[in-house]
Amino acid sequence: MKNAFRGNKKDIEPYMDEKFQNNILLTQAERLTMNGRPANPRYARNKNVLVIGGLGSGKTRFYVKPNLMQMHSNYSKKKCRN
Repeated sequence: MKNAFRGNKKDIEPYMDEKFQNNILLTQAERLTMNGRPANPRYARNKNVLVIGGLGSGKTRFYVKPNLMQMHSNYSKKKCRN
C-alpha cells in the first residue's frame, strides 16, 4: 500500500506550462497544462475536470469564470437551471 503525502510547489511544476495562459486554473497556485504533449510524456494527463458543489457554492464564480477570462477568444456561457 502506498502512503499519501502533502505535495509542494515542486511536485506540480512538471504539470504546468511556463506560459500562464496555456493552463487550466485549478487553485491560486496550481495549474494544469493544456498542451497536448508535455516535454516529458510521463507527465501527460487528460484535461477532464469534475467540479462538484451545492447550489450557491461558487462553482461558476470560482472555477468557470476565471478559466473563461484567460481564454483567447469570445465564448458565451449559459447556466442551465431545472
